[in-house]
Amino acid sequence: MKRLERYAGAALLSAAMVVTGLMPGHLCAQVGNTALGDGALVNLATGILNTAVGFRALNTLSNTGYNTAVGAQALYVNVASYNSALGSQCLGSNTTGYQNTAIGTFSMLKNVSGFSNTALGMSSLFSNDVGGNNTAQGLFSMGSNTGGSNNVATGANALYSNSTGNNNTTSGFQSMYSNNTGFNNTASGFQSLFYNTTGSYNTAMGEQAGFYSTGNSNVFIGYQAGYVDANANNKLYISNDVAHTLIYGDFSKGQILLGNPSPIGYTFVGNRTLNVMGGILSDSIRLAPSSQWADFVFDSSYALTPLRELGDYLKASRHLPGIPTAGEVAANGISLGEMNQKLLQKVEELTLYAVQQDKDLVRQRQQVAGLEAQAAGLQGQVTGLQAQVVGLQAQIDELKSMVRQMKGRAPSF
Repeated sequence: MKRLERYAGAALLSAAMVVTGLMPGHLCAQVGNTALGDGALVNLATGILNTAVGFRALNTLSNTGYNTAVGAQALYVNVASYNSALGSQCLGSNTTGYQNTAIGTFSMLKNVSGFSNTALGMSSLFSNDVGGNNTAQGLFSMGSNTGGSNNVATGANALYSNSTGNNNTTSGFQSMYSNNTGFNNTASGFQSLFYNTTGSYNTAMGEQAGFYSTGNSNVFIGYQAGYVDANANNKLYISNDVAHTLIYGDFSKGQILLGNPSPIGYTFVGNRTLNVMGGILSDSIRLAPSSQWADFVFDSSYALTPLRELGDYLKASRHLPGIPTAGEVAANGISLGEMNQKLLQKVEELTLYAVQQDKDLVRQRQQVAGLEAQAAGLQGQVTGLQAQVVGLQAQIDELKSMVRQMKGRAPSF
């Protein structure tokens, strides 16, 4: 009571400063400060609008303001402004860091100069030293962070091992637990990207998505998506468990695979965008071929291979000209658009061959008809000649008869 009475006048001059507990022997121009606890605000000289509740809270503060410390040794050595600490030893090592908010025992305990951080949960951002603009919510979330900045971690042990990684966002128990220096990662779900240490630009959504991944620029979507692919880089996994991958992709090649439930280590065939295993069933497919359509076959300048030459080529090569061999198809597959164009070209060539043969047949029919007409004329001539022969034969027979008669009438001597 004697101590409070001795400072009553000073308290009135300091705009209603509240003092409870052991305080220094002088108060100079303090405005709106509140201290409750042994050693709280013990060194305050000119600081304003500070609140210290607890043993040695804001113990070192002298001439700055706008701090709130609730808990034993909260903001113990702080000399900066605009910090809020709620919990035993919260921001206990902070000296020049500003605009930090720490709630929970030991949260941001080792922060020295880090700024604009928010820690909610026991030992959250525990080791942060100079990192800024971090938000950690949950027991031990970002517990090992020292210099990493612009990170957001929600969940117990989320981003626990992060030390200097920047621009990471994670949500879920132990999500990105092992990340150390990786940056620009986003993970959501229990133990998502759990073993990632230095990988960057990854996105994992789902429980244990990308669990063992340590690579870069991957996207994992779904429960245990890409779970065992530790060395994945630029990969896409969409699945509902480790053995049921629906879609797999490679961003570096711009290719997608469907139909392989366990695609780890898969090698894409060719350079086409979509690889499909197991077949496709569709009621309609529309292609937009990139090559020239086959109507050029009907140009007057198009040189149609003579059938005899074509026969010689087929005998030697055992495949049509311009059509890939069986070996080429086995190695590289076929392009539907290109193959349709080639097949249409062959159909149009066959049509030209048929038209040409029809013309030949018409000409041959005309020739046959002419020959038949000639034959009919000749047949008429033959018939006439045959009639003449019959007439002559009749005359001969008549002459023979007359000769016989004459022989019979001749006188005998």
